[in-house]
Amino acid sequence: MLAPTTLEVVPQITPLTLSSPSNFLAPVSATASDNLANQGDSLLSVPLLVNPEAANFSFSDQDTSWRGTPQITQLDDLGEVLVVPGNPSERVNMVVQWTLREADFNNEVGFFLVDPLGGVEGIAPGEEGFAEAALSSSSRQTLFNSGNQAGNWREFTVPGGSRLGFYVIQNNTSTNWLENNRQNQGQSGLAFFSLKGANPDNFDHSQSSHLGRGIWRLNWEDLTGGGDQDFNDVVFNIAQAGIVLPGDKEQQVPLTVEAVSQDNTFPNEMGYYLVDTPDGEINGIKPGDQGYLEAALSGDRHQVIFASGKAFDSKTFNVPSGKYLGWYLVANGTTEQAIAKEENAPPVFFSFAAANEDGLNHVHAQQDSQTWAWEDFLGGGDRDFNDLVFRFSFGEPTGEPIQLPSLSIENTTVTEGNIGTEAANFTVRLSAPTNTTVTAQFTTTDGTAQAGTDYESSTGILTFAPGEVEKNIAVAVKGDTISEPTETFTVNLTGVTNAILIQGEGIGTILDNDNSPNPPDNNPPVTDADKTITLPEDSQPI
Repeated sequence: MLAPTTLEVVPQITPLTLSSPSNFLAPVSATASDNLANQGDSLLSVPLLVNPEAANFSFSDQDTSWRGTPQITQLDDLGEVLVVPGNPSERVNMVVQWTLREADFNNEVGFFLVDPLGGVEGIAPGEEGFAEAALSSSSRQTLFNSGNQAGNWREFTVPGGSRLGFYVIQNNTSTNWLENNRQNQGQSGLAFFSLKGANPDNFDHSQSSHLGRGIWRLNWEDLTGGGDQDFNDVVFNIAQAGIVLPGDKEQQVPLTVEAVSQDNTFPNEMGYYLVDTPDGEINGIKPGDQGYLEAALSGDRHQVIFASGKAFDSKTFNVPSGKYLGWYLVANGTTEQAIAKEENAPPVFFSFAAANEDGLNHVHAQQDSQTWAWEDFLGGGDRDFNDLVFRFSFGEPTGEPIQLPSLSIENTTVTEGNIGTEAANFTVRLSAPTNTTVTAQFTTTDGTAQAGTDYESSTGILTFAPGEVEKNIAVAVKGDTISEPTETFTVNLTGVTNAILIQGEGIGTILDNDNSPNPPDNNPPVTDADKTITLPEDSQPI
């Protein structure tokens, strides 16, 4: 299915809600600036999930072989289902941005997890109870609330390998729908799904298109029966967080940026800056933290591409591979004026929207993953996103790459005691010593064993100093005198630096030492009293 080829972008921002199923990581929350309160649905009046804005996406080179990019796939022709890269032991950050809304209805937008055939709890799309199962699923999360507008952005985290189905609730909320329309019947207030056969009017309400580099766009029609079939009522992009610079550690890659067009009153300065994580963190300072502007725009971490009022031609720079890229725009001024923070200092807008003074998203990808556009007014301006439009591309990485060691965690088995705790020791190994520090985050996850009852949950960071190749993670297993079956839990590694994770899940097996009483022996031992002795006929009595 192909989405419309031309889209007008009308950006705004949103308050958000979400459920908190156990297999999702809790997002960070913050409140927008006071000057944004009570100024309409394009601004923030309730807590917002402060995360990277949705125009930042992950790819590894300028061609089509991208590492870990999500793929929309037609599963047995069931419809649009986003398959998240990675394995279940990994946690993958996804970002979504509502790019267009041409609807009279106030729709809620969200997602839920499906099985390989698109079903939920064994109920297939089109079968009775599918809508109720999907919207009452513990995996469901609200992306955008009813009444919110285009320009909303949101980050969420799911296990690798997850399959996401999407929904739009027509002029309604999931809470109200679950209270009043679990059968998904009637002419209004219906839930529409991205899976074929799941909609009550038998109309396919979603269309998908690939913008390139793992960025997918979903277009929705929110009228029962298809309405005008323009598929512009809800339009959003979805992909992984972070633009990673192609190549390996110690390599350089050419970055070429060219101005496409501009329709602005201000003489703006635009440039790039380097960040340490997909979330835009710089030396531990996150977007929105005090000092982020200075961290981003001071020293050699940033580079002016177009000087104030001089967005012409194209520029090429060599940037270090393995870092992450952020964009910035100084409206009607320069970096020096912004850092000085004098009276009437120009505002600075970052591609990580949480760092922006007004909490709004000021740049996003347009019709393809390499063409981005800015809005340069504080507070959102006219929201036309045409003040500066630019394209970027990467060349081939150069230089001798560093060969990173691989990192893996082993399984372990422990026998529980009757009291106290026994240590379940997980060995974590590097394939070879390295002259750089290697770090990895670890956390325990329940299997049949339950944290707090069978073992003590544990999280932390492993640090391999240069030359070290082995570390140990000790998890306390609780003793008891209750007879139990063999139980398991896992230790998962994530966030690895300076190494390649090849085995990120270690399984801990807990053996029970409390045996049940022995069953009666069907062949008891024979005693002398039970024996019959036969004497020879000529024997003499004693």
